[in-house]
Amino acid sequence: MVAGTGVVGTEPVTRRGTGLPVLVLSLGLATVPSAAAGGSVVLTAAAVVLGAVVAAAVAVRLRLSLVELLVVALPVHFYPPGRGSLVNLSLADGVLVLMLLAAAGRAALQRRSPRGPAGPTWPLLVGYTVVLQLVLWASLVGPVLLGGADFPGGAAAAVKIALACAYLLVLYAAVAPRVRAGDRRVLEIWAATATASALIGIGASALYAAGVDLGLSYFWRASGTFEDPNAFSVYLLLSLGVVVAAHRDRTGRPWSWQVPVIVVAVVLTGSRAAMAAMALAAVVTVVLTLGTRAGPTFRRLLVGTAVLGVLAVVILPDAWVGEVLQRATSVFVPDAGAAPDQRYQLWSVAVQQWASSPVLGVGAGQYVPVAQQLLGPQWDTIPHNTYLGFLAETGIVGLLVFLVVPALVVTRLLRATRAGDGDAPYLLLSVLALLMQAFTLSLENTRPMWAVLGLMLALYDPGPPGAEKPPGPATVHGRGLPHSSSARRGLRWS
Repeated sequence: MVAGTGVVGTEPVTRRGTGLPVLVLSLGLATVPSAAAGGSVVLTAAAVVLGAVVAAAVAVRLRLSLVELLVVALPVHFYPPGRGSLVNLSLADGVLVLMLLAAAGRAALQRRSPRGPAGPTWPLLVGYTVVLQLVLWASLVGPVLLGGADFPGGAAAAVKIALACAYLLVLYAAVAPRVRAGDRRVLEIWAATATASALIGIGASALYAAGVDLGLSYFWRASGTFEDPNAFSVYLLLSLGVVVAAHRDRTGRPWSWQVPVIVVAVVLTGSRAAMAAMALAAVVTVVLTLGTRAGPTFRRLLVGTAVLGVLAVVILPDAWVGEVLQRATSVFVPDAGAAPDQRYQLWSVAVQQWASSPVLGVGAGQYVPVAQQLLGPQWDTIPHNTYLGFLAETGIVGLLVFLVVPALVVTRLLRATRAGDGDAPYLLLSVLALLMQAFTLSLENTRPMWAVLGLMLALYDPGPPGAEKPPGPATVHGRGLPHSSSARRGLRWS
């Protein structure tokens, strides 16, 4: 059995539903006021307070631990008034702070330093976070000394990535001990939350096509509990593998109605990057799973989902899916006389910046200021490529450091797939889709990306040296299920 994928406990497990209707209602209540705030500081603040109250009510209703509450709050994003698209917040940020304070308070009461979960991955992640921060700040030294650098912007960029890395650390620290104890309920919570968010996105898109604008879509493009369809598509694709893994834990089968719901929601975001990443990641995962025990089942699920997707396009009204198809195919049929794709211009500028400073780049957060020096003040767009963005701003050193954790996740998932783990191919599909979307989107500050990387490392953690593997699965009606009775005691750190 692959470490991190097994389940423990020999007594029957009493499972509790994750309350999908409750999650749909709560996410809707938390998001609608923010979408309708119209840039008002007061209304947005009221929406955040309402969202926090709703989140607390959901936590009590579903008896969520803090890490599970973090997962529920994660997709509720909004942009503060007056900051445009430069700063976005999530309700999960408040839960994250609460978790950190709880950990610090517990350590103070016990009069000892906070300790991370035992095992080789924890010090690696802490070291990764520290080294990444060192590189970000070091990249600013030269530009600041030479003058002309936007130091506040660089400091803000470093702080944003520090916040994002906090999700990586917290998800791993909270989930890894649970998985080692055989409790994988967090997968169910993530899957139910993602499904609820997808249903909200689909419903809002359908209503917009019918002439009713709830403020939960970007025109016809589904944005769900995010205010950005591209960010929504990233979250959905990340969640696809989790949805399958959670259903396999519960039933032993990969297929569930939630899979086409997630896929339809991805298509309705109108994100060409997401649709291309989903197709390409599926092909790559098929190749990587050839000859494995889970490969045939994975391919059957893939084909079945593709067939349902085609049927949905054929059956659904053109007023709903017509815009989606037009946008998806527009990349192959550019308008006559249209200017070159702006993304290629953005990437070209990033390469130029890296060439001017290949080791540590032009400085964290300096892509836009440097581009404005070269091309004029009208240039105010980020590079829309995570890898080129790191390369331009932090050089080859920063890019290599950044890639350590994604490479570790892919390596562990591949190893688990070859070892016969049934969940690994689907989780691998989601991670590969993420890495492919990063070629056309700037995702370095995306909270769900870092959170899911921490979750994957927790699921496939080798564990502390000398630790015994779980003795075997608890069973209900003959099916292997995770032992989750420890997840029923209310709000806790983990």
